[in-house]
Amino acid sequence: MSQNRQLAAIMFTDIVGYTALMGEDEQKTFELLNKNRELQKPIIEQYNGRWIKELGDGVLVCFTTVSDAVNAAVKIQEASNITKDFQLRIGIHLSEVVFENEDVFGDGVNIAYRIQCAASPGCIYISESVYHNVSNNSNIQTMFVKEESFKNVKVPVRIYEVMTENHQQAPEYTETDKMMLNPVFEKSIAVLPFVNMSNDPEQEYFTDGISEAIINTLVQIKGLKVAGRTSAFSFKNKTVDLRTIGEKLNVNTILEGSVRKSGNRIRITAQLIEVSTGFQWWSKMFDRELDDVFIIQDEIANAILEKLQITLAEKTTDVKDRIHTTNIEAYQLYLKGMSLFYKRGVHMFEGLKCFENALIIEPDYALALAGVADSYTMLCLHSYLPPEEAWPKATAAINRAVQFGPDLAEVHNAIATIALLFERNWEKAGKEYLKAVELNPHYLQAHCWYALFYLQVLKPQDHEALKHARLAIEKDPLSSYAQSIVSHIASNEGLHEEAISAGKRSVEYDEDSFTAWYYLAYSNHCAGNIETAIQAYKQAINISGRHNWALTSLLSLLMESSDYQQVQEAKFLYKELQIKAKISYVSPSLLATASAAIGNQEEAVQYLLHAIDRHDPFIIELIQERQDSKALRSIPEFKKIMIDNGLQ
Repeated sequence: MSQNRQLAAIMFTDIVGYTALMGEDEQKTFELLNKNRELQKPIIEQYNGRWIKELGDGVLVCFTTVSDAVNAAVKIQEASNITKDFQLRIGIHLSEVVFENEDVFGDGVNIAYRIQCAASPGCIYISESVYHNVSNNSNIQTMFVKEESFKNVKVPVRIYEVMTENHQQAPEYTETDKMMLNPVFEKSIAVLPFVNMSNDPEQEYFTDGISEAIINTLVQIKGLKVAGRTSAFSFKNKTVDLRTIGEKLNVNTILEGSVRKSGNRIRITAQLIEVSTGFQWWSKMFDRELDDVFIIQDEIANAILEKLQITLAEKTTDVKDRIHTTNIEAYQLYLKGMSLFYKRGVHMFEGLKCFENALIIEPDYALALAGVADSYTMLCLHSYLPPEEAWPKATAAINRAVQFGPDLAEVHNAIATIALLFERNWEKAGKEYLKAVELNPHYLQAHCWYALFYLQVLKPQDHEALKHARLAIEKDPLSSYAQSIVSHIASNEGLHEEAISAGKRSVEYDEDSFTAWYYLAYSNHCAGNIETAIQAYKQAINISGRHNWALTSLLSLLMESSDYQQVQEAKFLYKELQIKAKISYVSPSLLATASAAIGNQEEAVQYLLHAIDRHDPFIIELIQERQDSKALRSIPEFKKIMIDNGLQ
């Protein structure tokens, strides 16, 4: 019994609908099998293939080269399309296999079969090993389809489609056909992050930007529900079935694709898939020069939008341009800056540098200017920069931003936050937050900050803050940040069960987020779950480089204890804050809170007055009845000082 192990391209073909046809007309089925043999055998021989065997309606073939296998598959599909007697699914994989007598064995055979089963009717699907061997062949065009986990295969398999001449785009259907395919088709879509097929990891920001540009176009379509960016991007680099994604995001269609950038060339593929059936409503590949990335993005977004309007949404006009720059380098720096800004903590310094570098290239870039303003405001709120530095720089940036981007939600959101946290102009802040939400109802940060900073602090009696925060979750259900905001607001309203649940989800969605761990700790602190709160505060401290918020809150919690060791630990934390304050900025509002908790009331009052005089933005948190500021609020002078300064 001779055995021969060698590298081979394994191809499986399968007749679509064979089993159903067998039950209806056995004679016709046998005729189709004969036609299938007559069609495939000459082509396989032409490309030096080895016919191994038939498996019912399936055919197993081996080739010595990948290009022969793919070219044969293309010819077979073209011939099948001409005859119109049947449709085929074809799968190809490159692997080392064992030839024994007239048969072939090995994991590669199983993978090729699984790829064929995953293929859409009339399509040729190939594994990544095949793709790498044909990607530089200009005569063979491919597009990324998905990453699939197969039974008895340890590692997920990345699958690509070979784009034949007859399958560049999904066929057009009449309205009756569409209704038969999907009688109840909700107007909803998620745009998954496109896959970066380039070798350069830095191109991730460019690739993500393509997806974001499409999202920003689609959210402007009346009657179309678009899953939030954060929720959609939570599936980045994860192998998750599309049906599962559709269920989690509550959408019926998904747009996915890939981007390959090489020199001044770019290849972008995109496909629109119906979640319930896996049916491709539309697919296309764009292969262009990278002279102007924004023209390319607009063309992609408009092409997809045109198809979506036919199948999903009502026609609409006045789709606004949100890029506000024509320089690709500046745009990529902005995207990288936003990615770092959303990480919070010390990452915001890196994000700020990206925004500033973008402005060196494009001084009038409104989105980058808004990014600078938000960075300085948040760096001050998070107790990294003093108000004397952050406030004027944030104001200067946003004054320029409003000149060049007066219709941007990001600009008005930044104006509102500066008005609230630095200027203490409540009326202006409220109007600007509402303007931001009006300009872009899908802008998560505007919803969250409006609820957190404005409604919760200034209008607690209306109980609108939690409603608005919940609205942010409806728009972006897998957003860790939105969940943490709901957790914080619910805690302050005494809704401890909801607060803890939201806090847990926040950590689940982003276990590296300081904000998530901090608000989970705070929710347990408010609910009286002391040990859980302590551990969560410590986790927030550890992952953030000892963030001053978490140090102060943990100190306050430990001082509530009758345990000697915990009280000593609180005093140690207080010394740490005092030492840090001598060499860097620590929010005087936090120092006031910590001093009061430790029992130094006179010192706490002095810090409170400093916070008011310096326009420390964290003072806004002391207006509300926070769990960790009870000791400060119990000081007799506290209420009078706050009222005298318009803060109560």
